Parts: sequence; structure tokens; C-alpha cells
Amino acid sequence: DNSQRLSIRYSPSQKLSFDLAWSQREYTSGGNVGYLTDSTQTTRSISASYMLSEALSFSASYTNDRTDYLDEDRGSVLNNTTSLGANYRPPGSRWNFALNYNLTTGSSPTYSGYGSSQKMWIVPNDLSDIQARVAYTLSDTSELSFTGQLADYVGTSNYTRQQIEVGYTRRLASFADLTFAYRYARNVSKGATDPRWGDISLTPEDDNYLVNTFMLKLDTQFNTGV
Repeated sequence: DNSQRLSIRYSPSQKLSFDLAWSQREYTSGGNVGYLTDSTQTTRSISASYMLSEALSFSASYTNDRTDYLDEDRGSVLNNTTSLGANYRPPGSRWNFALNYNLTTGSSPTYSGYGSSQKMWIVPNDLSDIQARVAYTLSDTSELSFTGQLADYVGTSNYTRQQIEVGYTRRLASFADLTFAYRYARNVSKGATDPRWGDISLTPEDDNYLVNTFMLKLDTQFNTGV
């Protein structure tokens, strides 16, 4: 496993900053199983953030990620992601509002059949989602939050997703947060659009479902140094 990373930050003012990053990870299993193990992953990204006022800030980023599988010419996975965000919190206010939009376009290899009749298909995978979050600070150690999300996916599956989550977070210590939350999620299938579905072995299952989830989550973070 070999990896390299380079990052550059430029801040022409206290309100505006730009970040450039490049990384590459090369992994070789040393065995005969190469697909999804022997690979080279290269990631490039650029991002910017701007603070319009003490209350309002904006962010934007673009990431290009490519993973090439090295064994038996197994193809590559490519993803391009654009993200836009806005955050609003008036000074001294207990309220915080955030809005984020993400758009990912990419492709990946998918296989059908066996042996000499096996075929490789490059399948588009496109995902867009928008998420809004409202949080209210109850005290120095507790917070209420509401998050709503709408997502649309086209690829090996083809569906829209609506999700709502309401949560209460309590800080137990400087390194631990406890969250109680309820999540409502609904998936609606739009049907198969890929021509590969003519192969009966690739016929998708029904993507329609409705899930109600109650969650208890403990988040911890530890930092060590020499």
C-alpha cells in the first residue's frame, strides 16, 4: 500500500480561501485476486469558502476521483462531484441553518454472464441530492436538529429518495456525543433504464420501500500525539 498527498491553501483575505489537493493510492494484494484489490486511485479536488458576514458563509468544491483496477483489464470507476453549501447563524443566536447540494456523475464497470461469454458494461452512475438542516442549541451541551433530504439516483438502480431525520444530541464529554434520533426514509423506484436488463440475471429487485428507524448513536473521538 503506497500513498502520496499534496495540498495547497491560499487565503487572499480573512473572508476568502481556496484549497487545492491531489492524492494517489496504489494498492497491490500480492496474490491472485486483483479485482477490487489491486488498484490505483487518484483524487483531485478544488474548493473555496467565503464568509459574506459574521452570520452567512458559502462553500463550493469540485472533486475528480478515478480508481483503475489493475488485474485482467478490469476497467475503472470514475466519479466527478460538485458540491455547493450555505450556512447561516446570526451572532448570539441559538439557531443554525444549513443548505447543501451535491451532484455526482460517473461510471463503473459491471459484468454479466460467465466464462467466455462474460461481458463488461460501463454503467453510468449519476446522483444528485439536496439537504437542509436546522439546529437549535438548547445549552452548551445539548442540541435539537431537523434534517430533510431529497435524492435522485440513476445507474444500476433507478430511484428517488426522501428522508427526514429529527434528533437530540447531548455532549457527554469533550470526546463523546450521544444522539437519539428518528429517521423516515422512502425510496420510489423509477424502473430500469439500462439496456443490460435484457439479461434476466440482472433484472433488478423492487426498489420501493418505506423505513422508520429509531437510533441511539454514540460518537467518540480520540487524539494522540508525540
